[in-house]
Amino acid sequence: MHVAVIGCAHGELEKIYDSVEHISSRHGLHIDIIVCCGDFQAVRTEEDLRSLNCPQKYKRMNSFVKYFNGEKRAPILTLFVGGNHEASSHAFELPYGGWAAPNIYYLGHANVVRFGGLRIAGISGIFKEYSYRKGRFEKPPFNNKDIVSVYHQREIDVFRLCQTTPNVDILLSHDWPRGITRFGDANRLFRQKKHLMADAQSNALGSRAVELLMYRLRPRFQFAAHLHCKFAAVVPHTEQQGGEGNGVTRFLALDKVLPRKDFLQVLEITPEVERRSDDGHAGGSAQQPGEASGENSPQLSEEAPPEAESVASIGEAPLAPSAPSTSSAPLSLEYDPEWLAVIKSTMSLTNTSHQNTQLPTDPSQPPCLRPSESELEFVREAFGGNFAIPPIEEHVTDEHGNRSTMLVHPLVQTERLLSKLGLVNPFVPPPGAGR
Repeated sequence: MHVAVIGCAHGELEKIYDSVEHISSRHGLHIDIIVCCGDFQAVRTEEDLRSLNCPQKYKRMNSFVKYFNGEKRAPILTLFVGGNHEASSHAFELPYGGWAAPNIYYLGHANVVRFGGLRIAGISGIFKEYSYRKGRFEKPPFNNKDIVSVYHQREIDVFRLCQTTPNVDILLSHDWPRGITRFGDANRLFRQKKHLMADAQSNALGSRAVELLMYRLRPRFQFAAHLHCKFAAVVPHTEQQGGEGNGVTRFLALDKVLPRKDFLQVLEITPEVERRSDDGHAGGSAQQPGEASGENSPQLSEEAPPEAESVASIGEAPLAPSAPSTSSAPLSLEYDPEWLAVIKSTMSLTNTSHQNTQLPTDPSQPPCLRPSESELEFVREAFGGNFAIPPIEEHVTDEHGNRSTMLVHPLVQTERLLSKLGLVNPFVPPPGAGR
């Protein structure tokens, strides 16, 4: 399975897809999926543009709108988490994830999905202590304070992710996990970004929420962006830290989409079920930092266009040319049944006020609401055993027999997902606020 990882997109989808195509063609690679670590800027309208919190000189439509209105189509399935520069009015309509455009999927506040045997988790936003325990009270149109806090991470989303079984292949975030510089070449990082040194030395660099998820979920790979630089690390896990899952996490942060920046990395990641079959054992055995993992990181910067400069940092063996994946798992994006069960069992904890959210336990504690077999069976029955995520495009026929294609509105996507679980959207805007 070939995964293209992107740092901060900043709405530059045309450059991203052109760069991925260049690398794919030059090296004979079939890219199965693109994952983006935030600042995606899925701006559809002027209203969305007003909800984008960034300096005025950077407020522009960019190229996402072409993929939304049908002028272009994303050539490869693209997943993204939110960052701190997003079209928050658009993201507001998909709190539990959904299609932002055909073949482009937003993971919402937090999520777990499956693709071709890979289990991919994600958390959006950045960490701010003063917002962390509050409810999600922000609603469009956002005032000057809410347009900032709307993209802050919330403890309930971390709690939910910590209730899942930690057999996670990939964890996506925008923010770096706090303390990650201890496991990579910090000196090189500080030569490039001198202003990061003081925060790193005081353990204030990065998100403590994402740090907790790294240790609780123990993903095989963890990708981030936000700080506009390349940084790789290998984090060993021990039983004393608590948690379950893999023996090491391979972390990679990438830059923003600009010429001659390290914003793109292609990795070959074997789904865990195939690793077990090939190796005869689970892939989570403890490994020393720097040991080869079996996943490959290609040398791709040679003669690539400026927009496609790449980093080779968490593996050594070059990738061989490839055909499309032969994984036995379906190459379609699917809901994760356990995550759906967690959403259902924790919906009563949802808080839409300025007050702190009351959780049963701290997320750092062992899971107390991991779904039971009966809860999982409810989800399986509710979805009829089919967890393929319905497409955003629907074909409709008018009274004259003319067929056309329409996009399912984000709020409708959210309503349909929650209704299958017997739930309603707690974030529905008041009349007239949604489109």
